[in-house]
Amino acid sequence: MAINRYREPASLFGLQRLNRILDEAFSGLPFPEQGNVITSTWFAPTDVSEDENSLRITMELPGVDPNDVRLSLENNILQDYDPYATPNSAGDIDAAKEEMKQSKYDTNGDGVCDAPECKNILAVTDEADPYPDQAALIAQNMEPLGLTFDTKSFERTTMYAKCNDPSAHVAICLGPAWGKDFPDGYTFADPLFGSKAIFPSCCNYQLLGASAETLKKYDYTITDVPSVDDQITQANTQTGDARFQAWADLDTTLMEDVVPWVPYLFDNSVSITSQRIVNYDFDQFAGVDAFDKWAIAPDAQ
Repeated sequence: MAINRYREPASLFGLQRLNRILDEAFSGLPFPEQGNVITSTWFAPTDVSEDENSLRITMELPGVDPNDVRLSLENNILQDYDPYATPNSAGDIDAAKEEMKQSKYDTNGDGVCDAPECKNILAVTDEADPYPDQAALIAQNMEPLGLTFDTKSFERTTMYAKCNDPSAHVAICLGPAWGKDFPDGYTFADPLFGSKAIFPSCCNYQLLGASAETLKKYDYTITDVPSVDDQITQANTQTGDARFQAWADLDTTLMEDVVPWVPYLFDNSVSITSQRIVNYDFDQFAGVDAFDKWAIAPDAQ
């Protein structure tokens, strides 16, 4: 299980993703070995930036008349979706205990996990600041539910390796990251939740869709885990509105039935520029300033 989401660092896994993205760009189809129809739409190179009042989309469309370009938000799917909403997003310990009462690990139904599995849960995180402090805060918030962590901090690349290695038996990864590639669900679903992304591939840390043979190989006592492979396959074959709806259905399944990730942190990146800069942009994939899109006022050059 992974319970953090922030901008992915430049790690080995980041390089793997970069290679995959470049392969997709020049092969025309992501994951061509699957033989799926990914989309009927060509994805142009795109940068998206925003401020408090507006959203700006910059696309490279050589040879395309701007008058022929139309932008739309597809059906506002999931715009107001929040199955765990609380006032000011502050959380609700009583609601959490009500959920815990339904668990077999709460043997007396008091909302507190009392089974041996609830103690010293192996969790790993990044050793760099501020992640150890964040891990301590998460552990503190879990204690009222009877959950205690055995938290180990590692150098970032080591942390990723342990999260991805089933033999490490890491129950919760507190610091893995993922950033969007193209504006489509397959850039999240296949590498994070598909069984083909289980070790030695990457990056299905939570072993969704693992076979009984895989679980036995890595000394897990359970023989069956949830899988969303069928939903991913079905979504990848859709186009247009049906595709958006299929990814939305997968999203709700992951949020409400499987819960392999719990996003709790979204970074804000602040860049300070001089008044000479008359055009600014930010590369949301790399997580850095898009200097190729910056412009300096002609009279200030």
